[in-house]
Amino acid sequence: MLPLHIILKIPIPRFVLKIFFFERQSSDELLTLFYRSIGSAKSKVLAFRLRQILKLTIPTKLFTVDCLVIAAQNYRLISKKVSLAASRYFENVNFVKIKGSHFLTQTNVEAIIVELQKLAP
Repeated sequence: MLPLHIILKIPIPRFVLKIFFFERQSSDELLTLFYRSIGSAKSKVLAFRLRQILKLTIPTKLFTVDCLVIAAQNYRLISKKVSLAASRYFENVNFVKIKGSHFLTQTNVEAIIVELQKLAP
């Protein structure tokens, strides 16, 4: 496998970003901002975060707190089976699909707020 610092320098074509991460009609301004953000991220920081994720362990008991899984309707990189995995770890799981892409919190924050408010007591 290639080292992370090399992988992070491989340019991602705009059409790939539009298909897999953003809405197809994403503006050039948004894509430019994405490229600028990725370019400013330090590979050491990203590598550290990936190593932390690798250290996570699978829970051995069910959580009793409510769980909300928000999936983007236009996100194609993660299968439905993966998002259903939360039901193995939480007793009460609510699944919601919201119009948007991978960066749902940036592209449709209003819909997320509505769903979170539904959970509030």
